[in-house]
Amino acid sequence: MAVVISQLMVVLILLCRVFNGQIRQYSTSVDRSSAYQGEARPEMMEATQTNTDEESGCFGRCAETGDLGIVNIASEVKVQDNTHAPSTPTLGETAPTRYLLSLVQNRTGLGNNVQYRFFKITVGQAWLHNRTVVAVPFFNNGCSGWGYTLESMRPLEKTFDVDKLKELVSVATMDEFKQNCGGKIRLAFQEDKNKYLYPKSQDFFEDIYRIHVPPLEDVLPAATIKQLLSSNEKCVALFHCYTDPKNSLPLALSDDVFSTVNRYVKVSKRIRTKVNDEIFPRICDGGRLLAVHYRNRTGEMCMYNERFTELCAAPGMMKENDENAEVLVDVIYDVWLRRGYDCVYVAHPSWSQKFTDLLSGRISRMKIMNGNDVLKMKLTGMDEYRNDNYYFSLLEQEICIYADGFIGWEMSYWDRTVLEQRKEGGKESLTFSELGIQEKVIEQLWKHFNESWKENSTDA
Repeated sequence: MAVVISQLMVVLILLCRVFNGQIRQYSTSVDRSSAYQGEARPEMMEATQTNTDEESGCFGRCAETGDLGIVNIASEVKVQDNTHAPSTPTLGETAPTRYLLSLVQNRTGLGNNVQYRFFKITVGQAWLHNRTVVAVPFFNNGCSGWGYTLESMRPLEKTFDVDKLKELVSVATMDEFKQNCGGKIRLAFQEDKNKYLYPKSQDFFEDIYRIHVPPLEDVLPAATIKQLLSSNEKCVALFHCYTDPKNSLPLALSDDVFSTVNRYVKVSKRIRTKVNDEIFPRICDGGRLLAVHYRNRTGEMCMYNERFTELCAAPGMMKENDENAEVLVDVIYDVWLRRGYDCVYVAHPSWSQKFTDLLSGRISRMKIMNGNDVLKMKLTGMDEYRNDNYYFSLLEQEICIYADGFIGWEMSYWDRTVLEQRKEGGKESLTFSELGIQEKVIEQLWKHFNESWKENSTDA
């Protein structure tokens, strides 16, 4: 009898161990699922991603046929089928870190907010494929800076709230990436008509980032990107061409995923605190604030690019620009009056002060504020924003996000950043097109710049 009892006890102990092991495995699975905060599982989200040429938004810079223009590869990478996740470590093991680095082509005029959007795509893909995103720096590039240099480089941690980002994905420093990856980087990108920019960008990555990237012939074709991301390849980099950053094929993120990313990619805490605690209370004295972003892309080229001197001197161009600006003033005044706003904040480049002057013809200047007014505030730490338009631009975006209402350009990535954050907060926003601004006005103030750029720039 004692022998039977002893044997039964051994069996019970073994059953308990098996049962406890299953509980621990189930618990681990639940923890990973809970990280998605009630969102659809990534494999479900990926199935909803759009993949059409119409949504790629190439803006005339992709191949005229609309094809992806897949690059031939000299050596193929062995990757798993996209329907399978990376191999799962056994209980007690630590999963190896798989990195994902965002690389942006070295192209003049590729502005800050385009870089931000490419980074958000990378964050979204890292989240979907359980990868660690690399804290890549950004560059003050566009109107005030041309080309990527050490002087124009700005760190991720001073641009975005890294602690908030880490709530969604793991984040590694560039030094960690270089230490663990060395020259073993698998790179994939969508090739377009700007293919010649890759060798130029390759030099940039090696000179500025101090990383070695594969030669063009070893870059993987776009068709392998999803498989590459879900594979066990340790060090993966994405080279972004200049297509529409939200829907660039084949990296398109579903609206749900992009919305999730926007909830965790927030401007740095120091900028949010500066706006929320110090600046915003001094704007409009607690009244209802309408924020507006004004940008005259056609006119601004005349301010800092000598190549457009002849174009800018064309009879009537600046006069027509002023007339079209007055059309916008009328629309802004109508919205301000009908919707009961008390004040207006105008975010515009420093050389567009004339627009504030035009608006003050309809609304009292005492009820209008712009960047110049903010920079005059006697607050501690303002020199950083006075001396660096990169950080001041982020600060102005935050003011526009906080405002009660906002009017902007749907084709501007500066405005898209604001519009998306406002949408997450459930705040009212309008675009000039939605307000009935005629196409010819937008053509002159915005699109005309694109045509002029193509005709006058070798980098188009």
